[in-house]
Amino acid sequence: MPSAHPANDHPAVSNTNQSRVQVFPFATQAAAHAADQIQAVIRRRAAEGRLALLAFDISSPSDIPDAVTLVLDELASRVNASTLSLANVAAIPVWDWWPSPSGVMSQSAHLRHFLQTRTDICGANIWSLEGGERESLPAFCSSIENRIAELGGIDLVLLRARQSGQLGQNEINGWSDSRTRLVFAADGSQPRRAITLGLTNLKEAAHRVLIGTGSDSVASVLWHSSDTISPILASATLISDRAAAGLLTHIGFPWQVGPLAQANRTWDDLTIAQAMVAGSGIQDQDCETCPELLATFAGVAPDQDPRPELREIAARAIRGSVNPRGWRRVLLVSRDADSPSTEFPGMLRSFTEQGVTIHTVCLRGDPEGSRRHTHCSADSLAAWISGISSAINTHKPDHIIAFDDVSGLLSQAALQASAGQPIQVLCAHDVQPWQFQWIWLGSSPARADSPIHINVEGRVYLANVLGTDRHLEILGLVR
Repeated sequence: MPSAHPANDHPAVSNTNQSRVQVFPFATQAAAHAADQIQAVIRRRAAEGRLALLAFDISSPSDIPDAVTLVLDELASRVNASTLSLANVAAIPVWDWWPSPSGVMSQSAHLRHFLQTRTDICGANIWSLEGGERESLPAFCSSIENRIAELGGIDLVLLRARQSGQLGQNEINGWSDSRTRLVFAADGSQPRRAITLGLTNLKEAAHRVLIGTGSDSVASVLWHSSDTISPILASATLISDRAAAGLLTHIGFPWQVGPLAQANRTWDDLTIAQAMVAGSGIQDQDCETCPELLATFAGVAPDQDPRPELREIAARAIRGSVNPRGWRRVLLVSRDADSPSTEFPGMLRSFTEQGVTIHTVCLRGDPEGSRRHTHCSADSLAAWISGISSAINTHKPDHIIAFDDVSGLLSQAALQASAGQPIQVLCAHDVQPWQFQWIWLGSSPARADSPIHINVEGRVYLANVLGTDRHLEILGLVR
């Protein structure tokens, strides 16, 4: 089985129609690179003796930080290490709800709390987009515009790639010349209105950094061709981890772009398996989304339909991509303590039958009856990573299985913490073909005589191929 570790930490750079995308193995590494861009702007403005105005597309706080919060956490770590100062920084959220949802910290309040408690920024330099009463909103928005103009515009805006295709709560068909204003949230969110800096302020920012991490930030906005979004992205720095970048056609589905050799790939068994389950049109006997594979597959006679043989190859590659029988110590990392037992009972049963030692580490709750559990009550990314690293050092696992959306937070150092030996890291949450290689840890015998099925949303269900009715039994090795 291939190693879960890249040969080095350098990003892969790939061309798109609009710009160049810098792809890093893990979300933490992508965030560190974005922090490098911000740090350069801050230091340049400090040398000029002026404030650097930074705009952050931050969201309300959650247990697992989003991409922008990862960047802020990295900046805070540098301030704490005395390698960076935010004393010459003014900060503002790109947008905020209006009015703020009851019982939820607003984006403005979250940004203020984070920066004031974690960095050396002056509190008066943290601006808010909480606009008050409806009658005063026009004057409030004008005051924000005046403050931006007084500082000479926004020096850098950090945007988060969103599945909805928005930029800073601006719809993709929004006014291209818009500035700070009240907008309607068309995605069904509550509340339905928000205050945004508008698209013009984003376009006029001296630097634009767009970051997408994890499968939730599908990053469709990164490659969107709408007339309002394209000018903003044309000169943006696009940063991504592998999970988000895999959704780009030329990275996750290279066979749909042109000859596979152009992507330095060959039609080996694993690539065949990924292609067979990747296309949304593959149902039963249909795999017409891979014309090169169908036309050039040499395993059958020219007058023979290659699809049955291709399905057999795909099933064999899926079943053989890992052999869990050699595992001895497994660390389960999750947001909630009950995720492994409620979502993957077949996997845990298989581990028990093999005599595998199981340890767990999570943010919330304690697994029932577990004697090998580390509860990580973390209030920051650094504390969360530290808790995971401590569990790795203590238990010396040979495999880590990360549930929910925590896999991208496993730093390179944490992955190699077990006596310097690489640990195979797997993700177990609605596995999709452009993100992971295939693994199965269920207890039912696998079959190869059934077709691969995909639901209407493109999520992969290999139940028939693998002989189980639980698609969540399928795990994937992080590339």
